[in-house]
Amino acid sequence: MNQRKSIPVDVRTIVLTQAGFRCAVPTCRTILALDLHHIVELSQGGRDSPDNLVALCPTCHALHHRGSIPIESIRAWKLILFSMNEVLGKRVIDDLLLLELQPSDNLIDFSGDALIHFGPLVAARLIEYGTTRTTTSKGTEFESYWLDLTTKGRSFLQAYRSGDLASAQRLVSLSPLP
Repeated sequence: MNQRKSIPVDVRTIVLTQAGFRCAVPTCRTILALDLHHIVELSQGGRDSPDNLVALCPTCHALHHRGSIPIESIRAWKLILFSMNEVLGKRVIDDLLLLELQPSDNLIDFSGDALIHFGPLVAARLIEYGTTRTTTSKGTEFESYWLDLTTKGRSFLQAYRSGDLASAQRLVSLSPLP
């Protein structure tokens, strides 16, 4: 029986970091256990390289191999993760998903430090912000910021979830892998 070589640790680290140590499937994003899936299978000439591997939880990995998750979606999610990491930073997908969870009638207040953290998303016009003045029970005033997804941000998340690479690229001017 042929034993498959294990994927080198440096390659595993690159792929897992690129995925934020989460499943690449946007509706999953689990963190407990991850497999590395070959986009082009080894039997078809694929390699153990970061550009050919994507992090999937065991459930999503099995769903893909059963045909429930198409290879086109896997490729799109890999390219979107790679591009977003390179263009806007490693935590950007999780930041967008966080903001999507907040109800629009009850926005979360953030500090100025958080506003700096979200700067790349503001600059890409995926989120918007405004200020709120609050007075404490002791009469002290302070300013905080609210953040919310823009229409463009919501459209990007919809394209990301559906694996629509062309729309995701158009919305945030992502360049494809070399």
